[in-house]
Amino acid sequence: LLAEQIETADVVVINKADLVSEDQLRTVEALVNGINARAQVVKGEFGGLDPASLFPPPTDRRSSAAPSAREAQGNHSQLGHNTNGDCQDHDCGHSHGHGNGHGHGHSHGGGRGEVSPAQRYGISSFVYRARRPFDSARFQAFVDGLQAKRLSVPLGALRGPPESALSGLMRAKGTCWLSSAPLHEHSWSFAGLTATLKQGNPWWAACSEQHIFLRAAYPGMQGIYDQVRAEAWDQEGGCGDRRQELVFIGGPGMVEEVLRAEIDACLLTEAEMEVFTEANHDVVAPFELSIGGVSMRMG
Repeated sequence: LLAEQIETADVVVINKADLVSEDQLRTVEALVNGINARAQVVKGEFGGLDPASLFPPPTDRRSSAAPSAREAQGNHSQLGHNTNGDCQDHDCGHSHGHGNGHGHGHSHGGGRGEVSPAQRYGISSFVYRARRPFDSARFQAFVDGLQAKRLSVPLGALRGPPESALSGLMRAKGTCWLSSAPLHEHSWSFAGLTATLKQGNPWWAACSEQHIFLRAAYPGMQGIYDQVRAEAWDQEGGCGDRRQELVFIGGPGMVEEVLRAEIDACLLTEAEMEVFTEANHDVVAPFELSIGGVSMRMG
């Protein structure tokens, strides 16, 4: 929750700055900047802040800063649209993890010779994409491994200078397609030692035409459906909007190639994909819709 609040903030207040060391304060500032480079960071003591600092002017450094984690994921949501000349296999089984699904949106400064904390301490990001389900057990093992690595970091390193405290994976989030629940999209989040996996609404591609008609009739849902069709739909293959789309943020110790290899191993193999496709052929999702904590289900 804290990471998501930072991602969407215009201003982040670091209070009680007088109670930590200079190294710890620089670590916190770099971490905030790595998660959301567009946010204005204000430091205070005893809550003593200039009210004007909480309302940044319309034109400030955020207009040229790197995108937040939430924006990075959204900016890379045009799955199936190849812009880099990469292999584009639409059999709903080819991984796009090594194609145009990665960027390093957190390595830029303010555009005027400024060096941001994210750039100074080597914080970067990439987006992983694939059009094949994760084996649920292997994906859980992958997540468990991330938590174990974080637990293995000495406590002193986390309290030390930014160079050591910000090393490795710090944040990950996105949309998952799981073999154990193929009809529903899942939202995955990883921050610090906390990982959550939440089931969402059915994939649009898993809905019948009547289901889509009823679901799109709910206020605001037609626009969401149109956006999904335009930006996240497998236009030539049979996946529809079913996909993996995960953004990873970390420091110098985060090795993109290693993470990609580990998460690639979570994808169903060719043999597993054949079994999965056969078992889920023509299976449609029940009518379900969850908005603002209100859930509806029919049939």
